[in-house]
Amino acid sequence: MPYLICESCGGYYELRENESPEDFDNCQCGGNLRLVTSINEIQDEIQVPEKEHLICPNCGKKEYEGVFCSKCGGKLITLKENVHKPGHETGFNTTSDVDAEINFPGETRGLFERIRLIAVADGIIFFLVAAIGSALIIFLTMPSSLNFSFGFSVITAIFLTLVAISGILAAYLSKTDDYFDGAMNGLTVGFIMGSVTGILTFSVLYLLANTVLYAIFGALGGLIYLWFKKKYNT
Repeated sequence: MPYLICESCGGYYELRENESPEDFDNCQCGGNLRLVTSINEIQDEIQVPEKEHLICPNCGKKEYEGVFCSKCGGKLITLKENVHKPGHETGFNTTSDVDAEINFPGETRGLFERIRLIAVADGIIFFLVAAIGSALIIFLTMPSSLNFSFGFSVITAIFLTLVAISGILAAYLSKTDDYFDGAMNGLTVGFIMGSVTGILTFSVLYLLANTVLYAIFGALGGLIYLWFKKKYNT
């Protein structure tokens, strides 16, 4: 049977016995129509040349721009795909030809590929602003009758809480669905801020203890965020 094919969008129409090409002016999209004699010619016409886009080897999500996956934070790789553009009445499906060396999901990623620097930087900025503000409020409002050790304990408790919140923020901004990725981004925030605050004490022992403690609370914040995200599907 003869078919009319649109030269613009690739849509086609099978002519019935009582119809002729002269009965049709143009396609719904405004493109010019051309007569072909078989379905094979239509398939040749609507096939689009090979194009490239990106895919995450960790979760399989396809992307068309960027360096990291918007879903799990994995580093994107190039995927070549043969695409058949569907006509108005076709049942053609998209077919893909994936290179053999691509193994997903679950491909191992490096440690630094899991850490989103922008998310970590935002977590650090939040901690610094909140910590400085909290310290000023406490020292300005704390009664002079209270001893220094009590005030220091209060500050430490507040700082650890802020580190956990910073870990939650870093995991959220990393846009990951992976527990390990969330924990790593939160841990990085805690490790950096624990090292900075520990150095200010001029004590090696306190530096080590503070760094470990802050890193644990930061990682805990990242895990808490991922737990809520998966539980409530946010």
